[in-house]
Amino acid sequence: MAPPPSPSRYESLDVWRGAACLLVVALHATVYSANESFDARVRSEGGSVFEWVLVAAGRLWIGVPLFFVISGYCIAASADAVRARPGGVGRYFVRRARRIYPPLWAALVLAVAVMFLLPPFAQPAPTSEGAVPLAPPAHLTVWQWVGNATLTESWRAALAGGPTGYVLGQLWTLCYEEQFYIVMGAILLIARRWFFPGVWLVTALVLFNLSSLTPYPVRPAGLFTDGLWIAFAAGVAVYYRLIHAPATTGASIEFALLIFGATALAGEADPFDTRQTLAKYNAVACGFAVLLCRLRRFDSALATSRWTAPLRFCGRMCYSLYLTHPLVAVPIAWMCSRAGVATPALTVLVTLPLCMVSAAGLGYAFHRVVERRFLGPSRAPGAG
Repeated sequence: MAPPPSPSRYESLDVWRGAACLLVVALHATVYSANESFDARVRSEGGSVFEWVLVAAGRLWIGVPLFFVISGYCIAASADAVRARPGGVGRYFVRRARRIYPPLWAALVLAVAVMFLLPPFAQPAPTSEGAVPLAPPAHLTVWQWVGNATLTESWRAALAGGPTGYVLGQLWTLCYEEQFYIVMGAILLIARRWFFPGVWLVTALVLFNLSSLTPYPVRPAGLFTDGLWIAFAAGVAVYYRLIHAPATTGASIEFALLIFGATALAGEADPFDTRQTLAKYNAVACGFAVLLCRLRRFDSALATSRWTAPLRFCGRMCYSLYLTHPLVAVPIAWMCSRAGVATPALTVLVTLPLCMVSAAGLGYAFHRVVERRFLGPSRAPGAG
C-alpha cells in the first residue's frame, strides 16, 4: 500500500503555477496592443468587450507575484524537510542549482539560435513604450551575459559592468528567485532549529530597511532588500500557517497578510493603473497567500478536476514554458501587428490564441528534451 501523502504537499499548486505562467504569456502576447495610452483611453471613455480584455491583459503581470508566493510555499516545504534530517543543506543547494541553471543555460542558447534564424521581418521591434521581453543577443555586453547566465543581472550593475540588460526579459524574476533560494539556504545553515524565526527576522529586517527609520538603507535595484522579499515571505507564511501554526493563530496570520496587503496599496495614487510597483506586487502576493490558505480544503478537488487539467498540464512544465515563451509569443505578436492583425478583436481572437498555443508547444518540447532531465526522481507539487 502506498504511503499517505505528506501533509505539506499542496497538490493543486500545479494549477496555480499553470495559471500564473499563462497570465505572463498572455501579457507578453499583447505587448503591441495593450499600451498605456490605449489603456487610459478605454478606462476614461469606455470601449468594446475586446478593448476591455486588452485593458485586463495589461495587468497580467500579477502572474509574477503569484509565482513568488508559490515559490515561498514550496521552498519552505523543501527546507522544512531538509532540517528534519542531518546533512541535507548541501543537497538543498545542489538540488536548487541543478533544477534552475542547466535549463536556463539551454534556454539562453536557444534564444541565440532563434534570434539568429529569425528573418528580419520577424525580429521584434520595440513597442511604443520601449523594449519587449526578447533582446537581440548581440546587443548585450559580456557583463550582461554573465549576469543573465548566473541570474545576478538584476543587481549586477550595482557592482560593475554598466547598465542592466536581459536576453529574455522575464529573467529578472528568476534573479529574485535565486536570491530567495540562497537566503533560505543560509538560514538553514545558520539556524536550522530556528528556521521559521530566522525567516521572520529577515522579513522584519527587510521591512525596517524599507521604512524611514533606517539611517543607512540598503536598496540597490534588483536586490531582495528592495522589498520583493515580502512576496516570497507571504508564501512561507502560507506553509507555516497550514503546517505548523496552532489553530488559534492561523486566522491571525491571514489577517496580518490582509492588513499588510491593504497597507501596501494605501500609498498608491491609482492602484488599478498598469504600472508595476512594489506595493502592487506585495499586495497581490498577500491577497493570493490568503486565498491559498482558504482554498486548502478544496486542494484535492482542484488537483483532480478535469476542468483544471489544462492548467495542471502547463503547471507541470511551467519553468520550461516561462523560460521559452518569448521566443515564439513576441515574434508572433510582432508579425501579427505588422500584418494588420492589430485591432482589439483580432488581437484577442487571433494573436493571443496563436501565441498561447505556440508557447505551450515550445514549452512542452523544451520540458521533454531539457528540463525533465534535471527534475530529480520525483517532484511533489507542494515541495518545490
